[in-house]
Amino acid sequence: MKLIILFLLNIPTISILALFYGIPTVSVFATETFSDITRSAVICEDQSDCVAATEAIMRAENFFKRYGYVFNQSVSVQFKESALAALTENSTDEQEILGLYDPRTGWCQIPHERTLHAKKIFGCLNITKEFHISIITHEVAHRLYHLILEQRNKVVSRALHEFVAYVVQIETMKEPEKTRVLNLWRGEVLSGIENINTIVWALNPNRFAIMAYRFFLRNPAIMQSILDGKVKSDDYDQ
Repeated sequence: MKLIILFLLNIPTISILALFYGIPTVSVFATETFSDITRSAVICEDQSDCVAATEAIMRAENFFKRYGYVFNQSVSVQFKESALAALTENSTDEQEILGLYDPRTGWCQIPHERTLHAKKIFGCLNITKEFHISIITHEVAHRLYHLILEQRNKVVSRALHEFVAYVVQIETMKEPEKTRVLNLWRGEVLSGIENINTIVWALNPNRFAIMAYRFFLRNPAIMQSILDGKVKSDDYDQ
């Protein structure tokens, strides 16, 4: 019988509810956590995945908090065996997709860490626990940026969404993984805001990620402008 654990984060009262959904036993834990901004849910089978997701949510929330954004809506992360097959189907020659955010449901779907041993991040790096956390952080960043856009009833290009998610992912990444990422495509950087477009992103999403982060480091004010809706997005392909 498969045990699925659902964490409801940031609820003061600690309680345990046992629910039955078909054959699997579903346990719901309501507990306090260091994620102090949102009420969030993590569905997982492995405790290590739950811990990774909680850390990722905290990292993403704290990044956006630096720019004055806090959220009342939930952040939901689900670890699924089927996610790996879906991600493989959507991967391309230029990028192996390692996580999904569904704007229709608000859920981030992530493969279990134990299933990623043969996968690569940024095209060439073996996936460590820290990289796995960064993958979750990337998808959570999509969710939080989507909530900001919803407040303004705006839609932006896929490239701008990815720019924000990649910056959050790499900025919050710990060492030595962060240095390993920044050693890729050395010296390459987006030359201007106009390069945050779908063509540049689609040519090589992994390279775009590193170039985007370096552009952010050289132009730190760009993130505030993007989140405040001051950067124009011309191609609405999301």
